Amino acid sequence: MTVYDYLCQIEGSKQLEEYFKLHIFCDGLKTSFRRYRYFLELLQKYPEESSFNLLLDTSIYFNVSEQTIYRDIAKMELVLFTQYRSDD
Repeated sequence: MTVYDYLCQIEGSKQLEEYFKLHIFCDGLKTSFRRYRYFLELLQKYPEESSFNLLLDTSIYFNVSEQTIYRDIAKMELVLFTQYRSDD
C-alpha cells in the first residue's frame, strides 16, 4: 500500500482533516497529497498527453517547480507496507 492509497482510505473514513488538525500528519503531506491528486486527475482527463507536460501543468497550477512535483510523486508512491495473503 502506498502513502497515497493510505491517505485515500483515511479520507474515505472522514478522518483525514481531523488528523491534519491534530498534527498527526504534517501540513506538507496534505499539500503533497493535493498536488499529487491533481496530477492524477490530469492523467485521467488527458491520457493522450505526455506525463511530463501534465507535470508541468501541475507545477504551474500550484506555482511550484517541477522538482517539487517529482518529490510529491515520489512521496505519494512510497510503499508503506505490502499486504500479504495467507493461503493457510
